[in-house]
Amino acid sequence: MALRLRQKRKSSRLYNILSSFVTVLVLLQLSGWFLLLRGGGRSTIMTTISSSSSSLRRQQTSSSFSPANTSRKNSTSSTTATTTTATATTKHLSPRQCSTAEKTLIRHVLSDAEQFRKFTACPDSTAWLHTYLESAAGDREQNFIFLNFGCNKGFDSIRVARQVTKNDDIFSKQRWKGALGIDKNGACGQGGGQDKPLSNHKDDAGVVVSKQQSVEVHCVEAMPSNFDRLKHAAETTLADKHGLNVHLYAMTGTPGGGTILFPNADAGTEHMGLQHCKGATAASERCASVPVITVDEFVSKHVTSIQLVEANEETVNEVKEQGNHRLPYVSFDVEGFDYTVMKAAPKTLRQTDYLEFEFHKQGDWGRQNLTDCITMLEEIGMACYWTGYNKLWRISNCWVDTYTQFHIWSNIACVNVHHRVDLFEKMEQVFERTLERTLQNILRKSSVGD
Repeated sequence: MALRLRQKRKSSRLYNILSSFVTVLVLLQLSGWFLLLRGGGRSTIMTTISSSSSSLRRQQTSSSFSPANTSRKNSTSSTTATTTTATATTKHLSPRQCSTAEKTLIRHVLSDAEQFRKFTACPDSTAWLHTYLESAAGDREQNFIFLNFGCNKGFDSIRVARQVTKNDDIFSKQRWKGALGIDKNGACGQGGGQDKPLSNHKDDAGVVVSKQQSVEVHCVEAMPSNFDRLKHAAETTLADKHGLNVHLYAMTGTPGGGTILFPNADAGTEHMGLQHCKGATAASERCASVPVITVDEFVSKHVTSIQLVEANEETVNEVKEQGNHRLPYVSFDVEGFDYTVMKAAPKTLRQTDYLEFEFHKQGDWGRQNLTDCITMLEEIGMACYWTGYNKLWRISNCWVDTYTQFHIWSNIACVNVHHRVDLFEKMEQVFERTLERTLQNILRKSSVGD
């Protein structure tokens, strides 16, 4: 009840602004943008906002949670996605439905491919993730586990390990980059600049509580040239003695093991996946033979502190209540095969607190629907968001029809609302702040010339 009251208070101001925005958009469509802004001026707009807020406010949902509802208009979701990860019969909660006002604003801002990529291609998750890493580390009796599938140059693995352990020496980005010997900072510049100052977790009274935790990081890379550099860097920096494990695997959606041909380009190369060796029949300088494994197989084999369980009501409740049965952080960047790999990871995903993955048109994503993937994740209790530079745009129960138009390089983060209500609440705050600031910028621009 306290969560609902807090969420309602936090949402009221934003919703009043957004409700007014819907009315403004309708009037702009009827009267003409130029006529209303240049002719009537800002005073006309603000009068409209004031008079319309009370009637539109009645649409607001009072709770941050609602019964799960994954239906979407214009969706081509298949039954495969919903049956691949058969869930227990427990009743799942999901975020409240977005209002018409919120969807209208999101549709307006993410209305074309260039804007969409601008907001979602290179996220900075500091606004919600650093606080989570602090609190989650202190909640666990065992190591904080981070599974990084598609590790590439290892910058994300080092960042998380440093934040959790507070070890500026072993997990220094500059030291890691020097040992790696690759003069590339990553597609989003992760390897550039200096380490950000370590944040400190505060208790309810505002007192800094420095929480340190040992880590178990699994840096999984498929390109042999990258793997060799990662292995060398882990040994040189002694990170391998402090919880960093480097593995050579290509992640697959088919259990049973074996090998597959994977590109072997210059060390540090990104954006190359299985499709680049399509048609090759034998290992060569360009394509190397690499072992394959599913996520569930990998966790069972290499993450021995976690026991994967079958889905039934009893085990789902047990996982929810006992943090040591859960995986705090799982990330996928497997060059267009994210959904394919996740479909073969039902046990792991059910026990995951926080998840990140990429979406674009490469690999299998080119012929797959994002709606199928989001539905699968929602059915196990996840709430998903587009991630931006300290911005979030909720996808779950906030589906906007323009999302079906784009297969563009973007990033998505999901939180299990059953496992981590604290993180879900934080991400909702960031989402609402994103909408509020976006609307303020739109209204500020509209005032030019008045």
